Amino acid sequence: MTLLKLDIETLFKRSEILDVAESPRKAQQISARFQEQTAQKDSPFFSGYRRQILSSEGLKESRQLADKLRASFDTLLVLGIGGSALGTRAILESLKHTIPAGQAKQIRIIDNLDPIFFARETAGLDWKKTAVAVISKSGGTIETMAQFAWVLKKFADEKLELKNHVVAITDPKSGVLRKWVAESKVQALEVPSDVGGRFSVFTPVGLLPLAFAGLSIEKLISGAQKQIKDQSGVTLKEIDRLAKRLCDYEDAGVTVHNLFLYSTVMRECGAWFVQLWGESLGKIHPQTKKSLGTFPITSVGATDQHSILQLLMEGRRESLVGFLKIRDWKSSDGFKMLDLPAAFGDGLSFAKGKSFEDILNGEAVATQQALEKCNRPVYSMELALLNEECIGAWMTFMMDLTSATGAVQGVNPYDQPGVEIGKKILKEIL
Repeated sequence: MTLLKLDIETLFKRSEILDVAESPRKAQQISARFQEQTAQKDSPFFSGYRRQILSSEGLKESRQLADKLRASFDTLLVLGIGGSALGTRAILESLKHTIPAGQAKQIRIIDNLDPIFFARETAGLDWKKTAVAVISKSGGTIETMAQFAWVLKKFADEKLELKNHVVAITDPKSGVLRKWVAESKVQALEVPSDVGGRFSVFTPVGLLPLAFAGLSIEKLISGAQKQIKDQSGVTLKEIDRLAKRLCDYEDAGVTVHNLFLYSTVMRECGAWFVQLWGESLGKIHPQTKKSLGTFPITSVGATDQHSILQLLMEGRRESLVGFLKIRDWKSSDGFKMLDLPAAFGDGLSFAKGKSFEDILNGEAVATQQALEKCNRPVYSMELALLNEECIGAWMTFMMDLTSATGAVQGVNPYDQPGVEIGKKILKEIL
């Protein structure tokens, strides 16, 4: 089955932003760059996420520990921020409706120090039936460690043994959290040292909580592997071509990359995309010193047709839109456009008898075509189904596209030097 379809041909039609010509860039083919990624650790484009996915590293350990926790606990409290939370939440919110009744376990992800949010998410927990996964590669993430300190005190007050309730997901060798794990003898899983946080959803960072929730992490990894092996429906050559074209549009003046998700349950995939794209590509070029990166935003269709579409159609010509829709919703609910009372007239008769999913997918196509008529740059992606394999393939595709775009631009997509300044200032403030 083709898990993912990609259509980028409209980006090569004449628009008011960029001419139709193919990219003149002479960057090497994406397949060669990714071979460099996984083979040469001194390369600026090295990242281990593809190696880790292909080797299924962390899969077996995550499954075994998740099954053990499911046998003893009803709830898993996840403490993490950024890449330690966004990918897990994106997949969980997209797919939790697929977990069979009676098999679902509760996941609560706390990724901020908002005290009202923290109080709400910890309220009513039966701590005897609650496990905690604390996720930090170094153990120096202030938001996560502040939450964890509170949880440690709670377990002490409840007189519960940490080694039974706590799982640490951290660097395999270094960092203060790894040191604490050794001292406390709590359960632990490893985040590979060569996999950055925003690329870590298919490591134990995401695999453990998703397996605890009741999802098939084996199918997630299978979909991710099919994407890397050119078996999902989108090839590396297509990714290379799209990456180059996105860079062409950025050079021509596009400043915003909008991911238009035609699914409400996939809304959190937008938050994951924002971090992935923004933190990876918002960089200063090491030679030219030019600031690079299109600003990532997300919209949800059809909801945001009633908010942001007017701006996309007639506002400043600085945005590019990637549409994502689901081909087959596998809905068994039979929601359809039924007859309205006579007073409503026949203005909506064209939709009579159509299923909700048919209407929604039709709106995605209509919106894309409307933007094309206004000479706005668009491309589209389509998931065959909303399931683990397809989500695994799509998220890997997005990581590959991000990596490829960084390679074309000549920046390192795996570091984030800009965020370190704020950390230093915070230390002085506090």
